[in-house]
Amino acid sequence: MYNLFYKLRKSPFSLNPDPDFLYLSPKHKNALAVLERSLANWVGLSAITGEKGTGKSTLIRYLLKQSWPDVTFGLVSESDTPPVGLLKRTLSAFGLNSFGKTTSESYDLLSDFMVIDCFWKKRQPVLIIDESIGMESRALEELYMLSTIEPEKNRKLRIILVMPPSLWETLKRPTWSHLARRVGNSYQLETLNYQETVAYVQHRLRVAGAQNESLFDDPACKAIFRYSGGNPRLINVLCNAAPVSYTHLTLPTTIEVWWGGGGGGG
Repeated sequence: MYNLFYKLRKSPFSLNPDPDFLYLSPKHKNALAVLERSLANWVGLSAITGEKGTGKSTLIRYLLKQSWPDVTFGLVSESDTPPVGLLKRTLSAFGLNSFGKTTSESYDLLSDFMVIDCFWKKRQPVLIIDESIGMESRALEELYMLSTIEPEKNRKLRIILVMPPSLWETLKRPTWSHLARRVGNSYQLETLNYQETVAYVQHRLRVAGAQNESLFDDPACKAIFRYSGGNPRLINVLCNAAPVSYTHLTLPTTIEVWWGGGGGGG
């Protein structure tokens, strides 16, 4: 394994979202600031959008790793199984058992949790939905209902919605304008430019314990940026493949094989 060859403590270009490797580009700093401001100001519904692989999931896990003594988080993600309704997944995210309960009873269960386990203890419940609800009407209606829960005056469930731009465009349509209007803060996460791409690669090598952060020379970095378009997950794919099989794989082939077959969260 190339980790041993390059004397690395861990894989620097894993496709799994690892908060320890988060590279805070100016774009990611802005997105993080929006999230922190939303929590500090008790914004009801916030949205972080971005194409697949731009680092949204890594950013969320970085946020969760920080100290928030007055916040109780619940995370609904794509890895949740089995795929059930958003309400039930929300209850599960907060450690609540909704087995055998009706929809009305499930909402009551969530309301009681918000009051007894959160508000009375001076904590705010925050639900993070990480690209997992799709664009079906039922899921969006459940999202709207969750955003309106207010068991005590001016105390609601705070929701951070992490989603692709396509879902954000759906919410802007007249059918869902009532939901879009509830979004208080939003930010669209863009891909990295060339300088940020180079800094991203060096940052991940440094965190992994590389003695030489310049394992990829200028021509290699330019090729990585060209074929990845500054998408962090694609950068990981290319950088991960290059030390192992650079004599057998070309960069375009690496992207084509991976992008067609799925991959880890970004």
